[in-house]
Amino acid sequence: MQKFFDVSNQKTYYTITKLSDKIISLKFNKLADVEFSQDFDNSTVATHATDDKKFKEHSKKENTMPPQFKDGHFRERQNKKSITLEYRFNHDNKLVSVYGKTEQECFDKRLSILTDKKKAKKQKTENYTVGSWVQFYFDTFKKSKNNTLSTNNYILLIKHISQNLPYKIDKVSVVQLQEFYNSLKDKPSKQLRISILLKSSFNKALKMRVIKYNPCEILETVSYKSKNHPLLNFEQQRKILKNLTKPKYKFIFMLCCCTGLRIGEVWNLDFDFNNFLITVKNKDTATKKHQRQIPFLPNNFITKNTINLLKQVKQKTTKNYFQILFKKLDIKAVFHSTRVTFISVCNYLNINPKQIQLWAGHSSITMTMDTYAKILKHDGTSDILDYLQNLKEFLKL
Repeated sequence: MQKFFDVSNQKTYYTITKLSDKIISLKFNKLADVEFSQDFDNSTVATHATDDKKFKEHSKKENTMPPQFKDGHFRERQNKKSITLEYRFNHDNKLVSVYGKTEQECFDKRLSILTDKKKAKKQKTENYTVGSWVQFYFDTFKKSKNNTLSTNNYILLIKHISQNLPYKIDKVSVVQLQEFYNSLKDKPSKQLRISILLKSSFNKALKMRVIKYNPCEILETVSYKSKNHPLLNFEQQRKILKNLTKPKYKFIFMLCCCTGLRIGEVWNLDFDFNNFLITVKNKDTATKKHQRQIPFLPNNFITKNTINLLKQVKQKTTKNYFQILFKKLDIKAVFHSTRVTFISVCNYLNINPKQIQLWAGHSSITMTMDTYAKILKHDGTSDILDYLQNLKEFLKL
């Protein structure tokens, strides 16, 4: 049973809807003849006995407006100067009120609110291109979970996506996406990273009902295997150290070869000279998920004076310097080979694989032993081997 208050006649109506086509209106226990109209939600509702043209006119407008909305109710708001009508109705699970001097004015304001919200929602969806949506997805859901280096890599990927996919997110076709993927066939690593980013961002758009389906689900990509970074054997280690004439670059090389640090981690460290620990920190996250500790030998090449050498160089300059040096010495290696060398020398010294994994910061021991650990031949020694041998004895491993 529904209660309806008529402001104009100051009368209360009670309506009961039955399964039949007829609607019975009870007015103080007396039957009254009523007219009934079809509402926009396809359910029959009772109206006043008199024909109200204003309500019929408004009802015709609502018939063309999806989604369906529930009816509200009137109440009178009286102040010292005048009497105002308030019309309250439910929309998006919220109670909304509009005010006017007449019923028609209230209904017009209600219609305006519903239309404006619908247009705003549609306009917000239509404004997203593929690039702008991926940017929104990264800033909202991914950025807080990544460090500075990962964030910079994502920025470059998003920029490349924006330049090559200027289409609306709900209009881009499978063919357009596949052609973009095909243009990256000579760069399988980049193609893989972009495909993962696009697929995850489109999945989020699907769940948020911005798009109706995810076209990335059926795209084809080039199979890709991660790079197998070469190892620096003992002879190559000695050769490199001999040609490193600048103290700052020699310190960085020894630091990475003796700790397994990534190049991007070198400038984000805490040195504890009381406990002889290096803490690798991630300043972009509040959690300690990415932090790890690596021990170092006291009274060796890591001192309070030598760590100041890190302030004299930058990451890009360091990578370029060693790239030129390796080429000059005819050594097929990259700077990441220092990390491979650290893990391989530790394995060569029979240090527990689980301990090596913790120092390297790998998520699984499989990555440490199957991908990074290489077999070193017994062809001499090096300063790196001597350091790690002494560290093992110092830690009593």
